[in-house]
Amino acid sequence: MKIFISWSGEPERAVAEALKAALPTLCAVEVDVFVSSKSIAKGADGIEVINAELRSAAYGVVLISKSNQEAPWLNYEGGWLASLGCPVSTVLLDLRISDITTPLAPRQATNFEDENDMADLLKQVATAANKNLPDQAFEALLAVVWPSIRDSWKPLEGDDGNEPIRSDSDMLSELVERVRRIEQTGEAAFSLNRKRSEFSQPDVSEPRIKTSSRVLYEKLRSDRFARLVKEMVDSDPQAGAALVSARISDDLARVVLLVGRSASKESLTALQRRIEVVATPTATHFELITTDAASIDDLEEPDETDIEPG
Repeated sequence: MKIFISWSGEPERAVAEALKAALPTLCAVEVDVFVSSKSIAKGADGIEVINAELRSAAYGVVLISKSNQEAPWLNYEGGWLASLGCPVSTVLLDLRISDITTPLAPRQATNFEDENDMADLLKQVATAANKNLPDQAFEALLAVVWPSIRDSWKPLEGDDGNEPIRSDSDMLSELVERVRRIEQTGEAAFSLNRKRSEFSQPDVSEPRIKTSSRVLYEKLRSDRFARLVKEMVDSDPQAGAALVSARISDDLARVVLLVGRSASKESLTALQRRIEVVATPTATHFELITTDAASIDDLEEPDETDIEPG
């Protein structure tokens, strides 16, 4: 079984490498654990190797901390894994569930500091790889490998868990985010089978009054979404696309892509699915602008003011 461990940051890297070392012993069978810092040969094309490993992964583990949860690569890899439908487990190294702001938030999370919670996760991974693993054998193996996993997490100096004094605007932004999550309770946040061809229109009979803090929150969210989408498009040359614009609101995410003649339909579709995961639970509308150019690199990237709204 192939296991993909996603991480970002040096302290998180140490945990990923500890898991890579421990999982073959814990599973008691041969498993292929991919950690980019240890699994990419010198001189290899790192992005191509990572994309290939993502496509073939049977299980994903995403390590999330206060300092890395906004990292584009973490959301890129986690979103790709989720789009494949394979199990994806998020491990919170120094976060509470209520603190997660990434698109992976709806996933059932594991608290790294809770030994029992981690034991449950590791058993789930081990039994997925080895369905015949006896409980007593797993417990004995866990006792051997757990200390190395537990001791691998060493936050950088200054990240000792003490919360800094936050400004009023920070607390207001958090309040807005929590209210938004309450409103979304019960939605199938990561259901990739939802129908996206028809979108419900906002109820104009009940206009919403947007405060200045709400407008600021929406702008920051849209800017972050655009950065993530650009990172995903730029890192997938096989899709043969260039980002023109990307915006997201409560009702709809709108992505405009310029697509060259050499674009791979399969890769482009996979790219769209990953973008949909990042936008979840908001529905996504794609506008594809085709060009006769053989490669998207042959064109200058158009200014988004040249594109008529769809």
